Amino acid sequence: MNRFIDAAARDILDLHELVEAWVKGAPGAPPVDMEKFLSHFHPEFVMIAPAGRRQGREALAKAVIDAIDGHDELDIDIVDLDLVLATDDVAVFTYEEQRHTPHQFKRRISTATFVRDGEGKPLLKHLQETWIEE
Repeated sequence: MNRFIDAAARDILDLHELVEAWVKGAPGAPPVDMEKFLSHFHPEFVMIAPAGRRQGREALAKAVIDAIDGHDELDIDIVDLDLVLATDDVAVFTYEEQRHTPHQFKRRISTATFVRDGEGKPLLKHLQETWIEE
C-alpha cells in the first residue's frame, strides 16, 4: 500500500480505539480533544447512520460526547477491514464494527471514504453504516 492508504486504514482503527477509551474513561486515555478528533474528518463530512439519518461533524461530535458522558462499558472491535478502491486521492474501505456492552452485542457494516487533503493527510469524507441483523 502507500502512506495515504495506510494512514487512512490506521485512522479507522485508531479513532475507534480512542472513542472506546474515552467512553470507558480508561486510565491513561488521552484527554478528550474534540477539535483534534474532528481534524480527521473532512469539513463537509457526512455520515449516514444505521437508521438512515444523515448527519455531519457536529452531530458526530455530539454523539461521541453523549457516549462519553454516559460512561458506558463499551468494547469496540473492528474486523474485516478491506480496501475496496484506491486512487491517488481517494481510498474506500469496508469494515465490520462490533460493539459490546454488558447487556448488548451489536454489529454494523461500514463503508468509509477518505480523501487526501493538501498535505497528503487522509480525511474521512463519507461514512455509511448499516446494522447487521442477527
